[in-house]
Amino acid sequence: MLDAKDKLVGILDFKSILKVLMPEITGRISGKLRALNVSIAFAEADAHDMDHAKHGFRSRVRQNAQNHVRDVMLKTRGTIDADAGFLDALKMIYRNKITVLRVYEGDKLVGVLRDSDLFLAVANVLIEQ
Repeated sequence: MLDAKDKLVGILDFKSILKVLMPEITGRISGKLRALNVSIAFAEADAHDMDHAKHGFRSRVRQNAQNHVRDVMLKTRGTIDADAGFLDALKMIYRNKITVLRVYEGDKLVGVLRDSDLFLAVANVLIEQ
């Protein structure tokens, strides 16, 4: 997603879509219960009919699909130069607790670097030894 000045402000990935469409599957326990219309107190007391909540799955997915991309997207914070070192990117992602870095060559956005990309690169280094 680009802003009015064509700057990258977010990315829409499959995980973000799933979190919105099916929070009972991908979210934290409170989000799962809220999506199923079950309070934590009822869930702890086992006093709610969970089968009833499951029947509305299709309608909940349809209702959740009404969200906007800007509300769902993975917001990007942080940038790195395309010539930066691998360890610099790793440190930046770890220290800032982010999962995506925008990669620039000068003022031009040339890509994004995900934490999973770094994980795979580290795995490849370890496999090669």
